[in-house]
Amino acid sequence: MIVYLLRNESNFKCYVGQHRGTDLAKRWNKRFTNMKGNQHFARALKKYGPEAFSREILNVCSSREEMNNLERLWICTLRSYDPKFGYNKQMGGVKWRAHHTPETRQRISLAMKERWRNKTPEQKERFIAAMRSNALSQWQSRTDAERSVIGAKIKMKLKGRKTGRSWNRGKRLRGGSEARWKLSQRMTAHWRIKRELDMKKPVMSTQYQSQGQGVRYGCCI
Repeated sequence: MIVYLLRNESNFKCYVGQHRGTDLAKRWNKRFTNMKGNQHFARALKKYGPEAFSREILNVCSSREEMNNLERLWICTLRSYDPKFGYNKQMGGVKWRAHHTPETRQRISLAMKERWRNKTPEQKERFIAAMRSNALSQWQSRTDAERSVIGAKIKMKLKGRKTGRSWNRGKRLRGGSEARWKLSQRMTAHWRIKRELDMKKPVMSTQYQSQGQGVRYGCCI
């Protein structure tokens, strides 16, 4: 567990945070694209760029209580809670980690849906483009090792290795028996065409290979 400092070398504003691990690179990637919620810090990153921020581990802690107390101490000492001097939105320490009630989640969901419906088509297009650009930049900022881990997790999830079951096992096809019959007919036609194409592929026999002559068509010679 550590308490760390992110400092803007252009204006010397700073951000103090805590991390349960000991590797700061696992909390913040190279371009700070895994930052969430702090709009003040996000605007500073957009204005100055991630290269303008330095990283420093202030303390290595042995308990959560010590980590919370040191985070509060550094925030007060550096006055990073003040927008004139830093980017912290809170005074540090333990954050609220409870869960919303089902009623609260329902109200949030309805409010977000209503907000989306009120957007114009141009606003929706800009929002979708921004989300895609953000996802692409996050993927490009990851190392090859991180991409391999993500790919392995996706592969494991799709193959059902995590639960020992196929990912689509037990899921019913919409449309009932008629939809299943249509799917069966399409798959049968697909494999029949594939077999016919395989039969038409040129096959080089051993005799013709040694003589350097042409090829014959068929499944075998």
